[in-house]
This record gives sequence, structure tokens and C-alpha cells, in this order.
Amino acid sequence: MFQKNDHPEQIREQLLAEYYKTKDSFASILDSKQHEIQMKNGNRLFSHDAMKGALMIYFYRDMPRFSQPYQILTYLMDIDSLFTKWRYNHVLLVQRMLGSKQGTGGSSGYMYLRSTVR
Repeated sequence: MFQKNDHPEQIREQLLAEYYKTKDSFASILDSKQHEIQMKNGNRLFSHDAMKGALMIYFYRDMPRFSQPYQILTYLMDIDSLFTKWRYNHVLLVQRMLGSKQGTGGSSGYMYLRSTVR
């Protein structure tokens, strides 16, 4: 993060920038209005209440009441990750097999599938 020849003023500016970035990030999680703005921009997918619930489950995952919901959330994230991996591998397979030819159902084939991978 810091270079050996950085001046104290540069270091201070970098630390302040990181501080404000972190502060804004927390504010967007805790403040429902800022969270809604993030959702409209496409940066968040869940409602404010869903985000707070997921955070509560995550932070209290060692308590008996929240251990099972935490496991469910973890499994859902695993499923999402594996599905994304499958999609990516499928895109590579289609590229090798079809190239730029038209896909089944009249889609644009590889280019269409590539656009669906996050």
C-alpha cells in the first residue's frame, strides 16, 4: 500500500481516502436510503431488510439459533458458485463446438451465452 519513499502527507491522504471509502460502505449498509440508491445502481441485489438479516445470521453464526440458517446461506452460495462455474464451462464448450455459428433456438450461440456469465 505504501512505498518506502512516500511522504507523510501522501500516506495521510491515502489513509483518509481508505477511511472515507470504508465509512461510505458501512453507511450504505446501515442506512436504508443509501441502500436503495445502491440497489437502483445495480450494486446490491437484496432489500435492506434481507441484507440486515443475512448480516445478523453471519455475525451470530456460532449461536445455536443462527447456525442452521448460516449453513443454508453457505449452501446457497456454494450452489450459486457451482452454477456459475458450470455456466462458464458450458460457454467454453459451446465456443469450441459451435464457434460463431448460430445456437439452438435461434440464439447467437457463444456470444449470447458469454453475456449470461457474470
